[in-house]
Amino acid sequence: MSKRPLFMIRATKCGALLCALGACAPGEPPPNVLLISIDSLRPDHLGAYGYERATSPNIDSLAAEGTLFEAAISTTTWTLPAHASMLTSLYPEVHGASQDGTRLSESAVLVSERLREDGYYTGAVVSAPYLHRDFGFDQGWDVYDDEPTIFERRTENANPSHWGVTSPTVHARAVDLIERADGAPFFLFVHYWDVHYDYAPPPPYDTMFDPAYAGDVTSLNFEFNEAIHRRMNPRDLQQVVALYDGEIAHTDAYVGKLFAELKARGLWTNTMVVLTADHGDEFFEHGQKGHRKNLFAPTLDVPIIIKLPGTSTPIPRVAIPVSLVDIVPTILEAAALPALEWSHGTSLLGLMDGSSTDGGFRFAALFDRLRVVVGGDLKLISRWDLPAERGRQLSLYDLRRDPGERENLEAVREIARERLWAAQNQWLSVVEEQAGLLQREALELDPEVAERLRSLGYIR
Repeated sequence: MSKRPLFMIRATKCGALLCALGACAPGEPPPNVLLISIDSLRPDHLGAYGYERATSPNIDSLAAEGTLFEAAISTTTWTLPAHASMLTSLYPEVHGASQDGTRLSESAVLVSERLREDGYYTGAVVSAPYLHRDFGFDQGWDVYDDEPTIFERRTENANPSHWGVTSPTVHARAVDLIERADGAPFFLFVHYWDVHYDYAPPPPYDTMFDPAYAGDVTSLNFEFNEAIHRRMNPRDLQQVVALYDGEIAHTDAYVGKLFAELKARGLWTNTMVVLTADHGDEFFEHGQKGHRKNLFAPTLDVPIIIKLPGTSTPIPRVAIPVSLVDIVPTILEAAALPALEWSHGTSLLGLMDGSSTDGGFRFAALFDRLRVVVGGDLKLISRWDLPAERGRQLSLYDLRRDPGERENLEAVREIARERLWAAQNQWLSVVEEQAGLLQREALELDPEVAERLRSLGYIR
């Protein structure tokens, strides 16, 4: 099937900027690329982003070597469309995997396809039902490892995909992929699932952050557990959050093991590492639990931390808003390869050395109900599922002054609101045309994968 381009973007080759950052040098081999996605990981629960608990020493060490993007957002707040955006640099309105019952089209181009064409060994190990090959993610890989992970059933009533401990298996399979590269430059995509609810970290992480808790609330069956609600005992909610933090610490330990493996093999210096997430989880900050319910910061904000190959140190922190769609262009520019012809993102390398002050807009959506546009310090959320006679429902937030998104400025910042609204509508007119060029694919879902998604409350 032909891959028809949506629009052309000028190819970028490795130049003075990249060499200044240490991303390339004459005579050096192409850099390896490691892309890590940690499901449901909130940036504000990481030490590098200011969290008070020691949840993430290995991720924090990565941030100390690279650049941390303080204002990164996903393109949505659930796994399928977010990962499709992460790997294609396309917003969900175009890549098509934006609703239950949809999949990524074969005519969309994944970064793995470009890198494989240019001589990279491409391997992925994934551990979430929405990343199964049935959803179209298996394009361009030498190995796409989505076989069912062996989940440990922790209780008779627990669904193993909820309470399973997957990071050890993911780690072992990731190391195997490194070995299979056999010295060739590799692109490795590693997806960790354990932070996703239910929050059931193994010892010692289960008591690490709340050892004094004596109650009986667990995160078992988190999505449907009636004991976990917005008016629950605050002390019990603290325990739920502590379990979430324990999952982060457990996963961080395996991220550290993977880093150690690269260092032991002499691969660390020449490996670009990008660490991110598909979305976060909410603990009733805006009245909801989990994700896939709104587009507020607890579920839309994600970490993006990038360590470039080489030894030069880029700017440590960037406050300018960026998005998951910016990851693919950054990887390709660091690898001295042309940009994808289908691309909505912008390379972040200029932000990493200070040569760019990109102030463009970033967008997100949740089904056909909610949309977000972020420009500078301002974020506009709009409702699209209301009857026309009720008019548009908008919420405007100043993220620098009000990071918790509590004060709606829609009525008092009219000029700013209209600027963001116009940018969003202009964007929608563009993507509507682009989406019409993408061939849609019918979804035939493996029964086992469908059952896992039902158990998570995603499909009925």
